[in-house]
Amino acid sequence: MTRNECLTAGGAVFDGDVVRSHGDAAAEAGRAEVGALLVDLGHHDRLRVAGPDAAGFLNRLLTVDVLHLPAGGGARPFLLDAKGKILLAFHLLRVDDETYLVECTAGHGEDVAARLDMFHFGEALTIEPIDAEQTVISLQGAGAAGVLDALELTPPETPWAHVEAQLAGHPVRVARVERAGLPGFDLWCAPDAFAAVWQAARDAGATPSGVDALEVLRVDHGVPGHPNELGPHAVPLELSLEDGYTEGKGCYPGQEVIERTLALGRPARQLLRLTLDAPAEIGRDLLSEGRVAGVLTSVATRPDGVVVGLALVKRRYLDAAAFTCGEIAAHPRATSPTV
Repeated sequence: MTRNECLTAGGAVFDGDVVRSHGDAAAEAGRAEVGALLVDLGHHDRLRVAGPDAAGFLNRLLTVDVLHLPAGGGARPFLLDAKGKILLAFHLLRVDDETYLVECTAGHGEDVAARLDMFHFGEALTIEPIDAEQTVISLQGAGAAGVLDALELTPPETPWAHVEAQLAGHPVRVARVERAGLPGFDLWCAPDAFAAVWQAARDAGATPSGVDALEVLRVDHGVPGHPNELGPHAVPLELSLEDGYTEGKGCYPGQEVIERTLALGRPARQLLRLTLDAPAEIGRDLLSEGRVAGVLTSVATRPDGVVVGLALVKRRYLDAAAFTCGEIAAHPRATSPTV
């Protein structure tokens, strides 16, 4: 059974190649607080960077210390421009001394490959898409580790850690990737293993879900996402992403901005969690007493009907009691996201 046949048989609601839900996104989002959502991420982009020079090449470009990532470890690095703005954002898993796996949002993989290749000047490495070789199924929610236990898989303990295992007679790579502010794990497998791995996770208690429920959880828990928050309009320090860079690491594009901001002790803006009186358009200015205080970056509606959002807000407005976004009122939930 193919991926599409498996998902269609289970009631998946498609938008092109993306599974939006399995019939009730609100119910799926509510289930994550006590159980585990099973989400197909096959529409995401996957790359392999491999070769004797791969570690050094990536290390001189990215915000994290790639050289000291162990095999079985990983990170969420960034490639920045000269002003410290985010050009690339992705997940990076180190398989061995010469091999790295990259996973990123749909459509971003081509940009990742192209921008990395701009800096490729004869190093012994390759950068290639592996969508035909590997797909990703994600378990997200309070019960995600319990599902792995039921499958007799050992949950990796630290963020981005990953291990090779067997599931339903197929090799899988289990990576700890928390996408929505709750425990979470990704299962990497070959496309022809999709149906068996998916069904095994269902049988272990996971609830088939879609990206709409995952987006509600991400926004509700204040987790920055690409491209809404992780884009060229922001720097990592504004998003409280301390795991996205290695302090004191040697030269990389934008390093001077990061180190200077760290020395000053605070970025000019901060990501703020909001509740809104109604859904508002992403990208609209957030006003405080008629003055532009920030910009709305994400909006979602929780299962209880409460509209929540994320906004990049100028530091001097972080203590404001309320904002407006057009005709819609917005109220702070906390001064920083839960990451």
